[in-house]
Amino acid sequence: MVVSDVFLVDETWIRIGSQEAWLWLAFEQYGRFFLGFHLSRTRNILTAELFLQSLINRYGRRPVYSGGADWYPAACRSLSLVHHVYDAARGNLMERFVQYAKDLTEGFDDYFPCRKEHCRLEHVEGWLDYYMLSFNLFKRRDAFKTSPIALLTHIIRGPKDPP
Repeated sequence: MVVSDVFLVDETWIRIGSQEAWLWLAFEQYGRFFLGFHLSRTRNILTAELFLQSLINRYGRRPVYSGGADWYPAACRSLSLVHHVYDAARGNLMERFVQYAKDLTEGFDDYFPCRKEHCRLEHVEGWLDYYMLSFNLFKRRDAFKTSPIALLTHIIRGPKDPP
């Protein structure tokens, strides 16, 4: 399991087919893990709160670093989280990750475009789940110098020592 001391969060506008959506992303700064995402049609305090709550449910309470958008401090107050604005290094790291995720999402939509008129974004969520797993799996594989199959077996069976 990925453990993080803080959540670096940001959101970006993406186009899926002919529709617009917001992709909310969380990143871990030290191990550089993809912690989570949320897709929405809106960008507001309630959506930020839902996104942060999903991170709390998965990783526990952590301080949140963001670019300073109005919805994050309000959502953090509502969830009793400490909020900070990025310093330059964290901001650059998060912006690179957001651009990387955005490029991959747009590339996916180029090859597998959404043609539904009122798409509920499930196919994009499924692809992002897979991408998050593979991003973190290969990151851990490199850290442990092992094969992806051995690492996946380790994750599924859960032995006490890393592979």
